[in-house]
Amino acid sequence: MPPSLVTAAKERLQGNKKLQVAVGVSLLLVLLLIIVLSITLSDDPDDSGDPLNPGDPGYGGGKGSGTGGNGPGPGGPSGPSGSGATPYPSEPGKKSECGTYYGPTGEGTCQISKSNLPPAARNSKYLGALNRPQFRGSASCGMCFRVKGDGKGKGSNPLKGDFIVFVKDLCPECVEGSMDIAIDGDGRWAIEIQAVQCPVGDTFIQYSFQGSNEWYLKLQVRNARVPPMKVEGISLAGQNVQFTLTRDGFWEGRAHFSRTEIPVRLTAITGDVVSDVIPKLENDVVMDGTKKVQFPLDPSLPNA
Repeated sequence: MPPSLVTAAKERLQGNKKLQVAVGVSLLLVLLLIIVLSITLSDDPDDSGDPLNPGDPGYGGGKGSGTGGNGPGPGGPSGPSGSGATPYPSEPGKKSECGTYYGPTGEGTCQISKSNLPPAARNSKYLGALNRPQFRGSASCGMCFRVKGDGKGKGSNPLKGDFIVFVKDLCPECVEGSMDIAIDGDGRWAIEIQAVQCPVGDTFIQYSFQGSNEWYLKLQVRNARVPPMKVEGISLAGQNVQFTLTRDGFWEGRAHFSRTEIPVRLTAITGDVVSDVIPKLENDVVMDGTKKVQFPLDPSLPNA
């Protein structure tokens, strides 16, 4: 073979090897990029400990061991096994930061319509958006806070006095101890907030379904004196189905359920348990249970 042909063959072989190396490096870089993206997407920016765990409310007292609390006194019972999350103020139950305004809004994160508020909301002075750390995914939807303000701060509409705020929304940029009030106003004002039992009076726990059918229930528990930490339903087969908390304050259960008279069992953050029956499976309708139950008032916890 002439020398020129041998040289050309060698150059072509070397070129092929360089191409193979380049392709291999490119594939490796793509693989590394996929790994980095998968790790990034798996990190939930809303996470703060265990965001969808109702956990220990930390009202600053009450029944149970209070594994989620920070203070010396007893708190409520801990959340599901291994969590001990504290979605609300810890012992002694008060947090101080700033109060702001964000104006009247629609349903908000908790999917609670202003045109159909539960009695606990109607009996509170204001509706509000709770800061992200204490909102805990959605565990504090429908909860009530006592807010105290002395008018110190900057703006045109100082927050003064002692009043109850019903939580129906999330304030994503607010720091722990802050509350955004759902009325028109101006300024940032020093406040102190404390979780309290809601002013439900003699009314009962309410229920509302969203996008549900006999094989899938998405249930909103409304007007509870204190938040439920556990929701269970009974399937047609008699199976006890534990529901999971969603990011918009609902509870999801998957099984074959009845379309009428759906038995449920609710466990409060105080450890109190009530059993009720939801009359029918009808979406976007607020209903009382047939047993007309409510979590009992706990004298050891602050009350609205």
